[in-house]
Parts: sequence; C-alpha cells; structure tokens
Amino acid sequence: MSISPSTPTLHFTPVGGASGQDVVLDFGKIGGFDGITQTSSDSVVSALTQNGSASANLSNINIDQYGNIVGVFTNGQSQKLAQILLATFKNTNALISVGDNMYSISANAG
Repeated sequence: MSISPSTPTLHFTPVGGASGQDVVLDFGKIGGFDGITQTSSDSVVSALTQNGSASANLSNINIDQYGNIVGVFTNGQSQKLAQILLATFKNTNALISVGDNMYSISANAG
C-alpha cells in the first residue's frame, strides 16, 4: 500500500496470478473545502451535502397485477423489490389441482 499526500492511492496485489490494481481515493471538493471533515460530533464523519433521498423505512408492501413486489417507504417513495413469475393459460379449467391451492399443467391447459 502506498499513500501520497496529494492523491491517496492504494495498490492491491491479489494472490493467484491476477494483475495488481491501483485504487485512487477521491474525497471530493465541496464549496472551498477539500474532502471530508468531522462536524459537531466526536468520531463522526459527516458529508456536507447529499445528493440522494432522505433515509426511510419500509412501511408497506404491495403486489401488482404483473407480480411486481413494490415496497412503499416512509419518505413517500416506492420501489420495485422483486417479481413473482406469472403464467397465463388459455384453458384454466384444464389445470390439475395438486392441493394447497397449487396447480400443475396438463396438455389441454394451453
């Protein structure tokens, strides 16, 4: 690992024959200030600006007609979290009931 004061750089050499990699650390420049600082708290690094949304907790889950599982968060935003795979059959009466509200396909189901 090598660190230079103007542009900190970490050199990583993996085992197993892969080539080494340099990781340049860029702490940014925000309004006349170079990098990160400690503000109003002991042992806490705080950003001076943020470009994302406010923190939030998951408050509800909805499943739409396409099988998308959508999370609704306390900051008012919604986001697709996952999707349930769905299938459509032309002849649903030809599906074979296997119990516990589960069905299996048959040749006539389409």
